[in-house]
Amino acid sequence: MRIKKTRKHKIWNIIRLNWVEFVRSPKIYLIIFSYICITERILLPMLHLSNTIGESLNIVEPFIAFCNSKWEALLIPLTFLVIFCDYPKSNSHYTFTIIRCGRTNWIWGNCLFAILISAAYISSIFVMSLIICQKQSFIFNGWSLYTRKMKYYYNTQLMSVGEDKVLDAGLYTHYRPYEAFGYTILLNVLLGLTISSIFLLSNVLQKHNLGMVLNIALLVGGWITNQSLSNIMWIFPYANSKLGWHYKYILQETLLTDGYSIAYFALLILFLYGFLFWKVRKVPIYVSDNL
Repeated sequence: MRIKKTRKHKIWNIIRLNWVEFVRSPKIYLIIFSYICITERILLPMLHLSNTIGESLNIVEPFIAFCNSKWEALLIPLTFLVIFCDYPKSNSHYTFTIIRCGRTNWIWGNCLFAILISAAYISSIFVMSLIICQKQSFIFNGWSLYTRKMKYYYNTQLMSVGEDKVLDAGLYTHYRPYEAFGYTILLNVLLGLTISSIFLLSNVLQKHNLGMVLNIALLVGGWITNQSLSNIMWIFPYANSKLGWHYKYILQETLLTDGYSIAYFALLILFLYGFLFWKVRKVPIYVSDNL
């Protein structure tokens, strides 16, 4: 029992150290900037449109619309790239931490921190949308007339601010609002965990530029293959994180089930962390401030 408590304490210390490092870093300013972009590009235009046509929004619709938009949703993986780009710090201080806490505990601590920070960022976007849009929103589990009517009755007003200011019909014909909300959070947290695990693996391999190159390549590949409507996009993490890309409105066609994407992320993350736990035992610890 004492050993278990000691292990939990060591893992918690890793999470705490990473959190303190994150809060003190300039990355906070990028997150604030992303909030401003989301507000200006998605939330305020949706509020303006809903006021124009006199229809309220479901409280989760602005958040889901942002996470499934064509351009603005790129802020999510780009922010994750910045948050995790130097994760975890490779210097003598963190090398000492690895020695004290143990390599396995170090991996677990970094894994849990990645889940925590990914969930915190995605949840904070929803809280922000909740605060900004709550006066023009309702909470019961049904799609608004704004979502159902906008593309078909108010297309002129919609085109003036961008067609991604309303949910794709393929999404709202297959899900209830809170169901889509839950899947959206889950898929984006899994995306953050995948990005962080690639950076962590490159850290363990002491090839620090490799993580950024791989993550950018996977992000660009997922986005480009979606624009060409190729099924190849489903081999990339970014495409699997977009719930709205899984369905078409015509004949309510299913391109790929959400269960596939969840299984895709689960298997990919298990593989990456399985390799991490194996590799971290074999890599020598090199104490330097210039790793």
